[in-house]
Amino acid sequence: MFAYWVGVDWVLKETLEKTGRYGSINLEVVLTNFNLTYTEKVLIIVDLSPMRMTAPLRFFMMLILSSSLHGAWGAPSDPVKVGIQLWPGYYPLLIAQHKGFFKELGLDVEYVLSEDYQQLSGMFNSKKIDLFCTPLGDGFALYDHDPSSKVVMVINESVGGDALLIKHPLAKVKRPIKIGTNLDRFGELFVRQYMKVHDLHDGDVEFIQQQGSQALDFLRSQKADIVHTWEPYVSELKLYYGTTSIFDSSQTPGLIIDALFANGSFLQARPKDMKKFISGWLKGAAWWLANRKEGDEYLEGKLLLLPGTLSLKGIKLFTLKDNINAFQDQEGSRSIYNSANIYREFFAYKQAFGQIPHSASDIVTGEYLP
Repeated sequence: MFAYWVGVDWVLKETLEKTGRYGSINLEVVLTNFNLTYTEKVLIIVDLSPMRMTAPLRFFMMLILSSSLHGAWGAPSDPVKVGIQLWPGYYPLLIAQHKGFFKELGLDVEYVLSEDYQQLSGMFNSKKIDLFCTPLGDGFALYDHDPSSKVVMVINESVGGDALLIKHPLAKVKRPIKIGTNLDRFGELFVRQYMKVHDLHDGDVEFIQQQGSQALDFLRSQKADIVHTWEPYVSELKLYYGTTSIFDSSQTPGLIIDALFANGSFLQARPKDMKKFISGWLKGAAWWLANRKEGDEYLEGKLLLLPGTLSLKGIKLFTLKDNINAFQDQEGSRSIYNSANIYREFFAYKQAFGQIPHSASDIVTGEYLP
């Protein structure tokens, strides 16, 4: 049994600690890791009732359900390899693969699903994956490593799917407020928008480096008073840990854009496959939007979600028409150039990277849209 290792999610521990609330779980896990190019062999033995499976436990079970199992071994040569994180906006990839839209175009696609952003970015930088689904703001670090990498498609916009969460009232905090987010990435700019709205200055806060998947740990250990994370973590932290949202991305239109980044070497070697991949993805997005019930049911089964729990609330999927508009419009709130310039100016001001695009067109290209 092969799967890409995504790690035992922090919510699994939370679930196991609450077995009295969620029902008895008898779980034995045996992990055996081997050094295999950029994958790991994972043996998992699980004994539990599917009727008792909770939403948090699905993260762990995704080890054996990753679509990397679909043709990753014995597949035709040169599959397109894609890195994604847990985020419903990236699920058109799963739909497109399930419906055979890539195969219709003669394309073999593998994906790596991980909660560890650093793992995925490292794989992208070392050319172990060709494409990477990531927030636009985070992609500037990829550009810094290799200026030939480009944004080739807008995937979605977070319009409420990202949030700042608290467990305890901030009025009780008598020192600088500790805010956890991924620094020098989109999360920091998102937090600074919150600070601007609430008239907070640098002396009023202490920035803490934190990935979205670490939100629960940082709240429980009091490493942070406020954490930044996104769906599905937002909903699950509210449900299982009783957190409250104090700010979300519906208040920052055009800021949190997810984009598809492509390695420059892949674009140079396989421009036709790049166009095919975008066509297949966008067909998957269009199909899902037109067939939400069927698509949701498939994804819930694939990802071991409880029926009726998958949601695109707070997420706007971009269609082909949306992409054409985003790449043609230079100044609108949903213009990819406008969004790229916001981050470009922010990172230049902070001197965050050694190589920063001189203009948005240095990092953005619409030439591979179908």
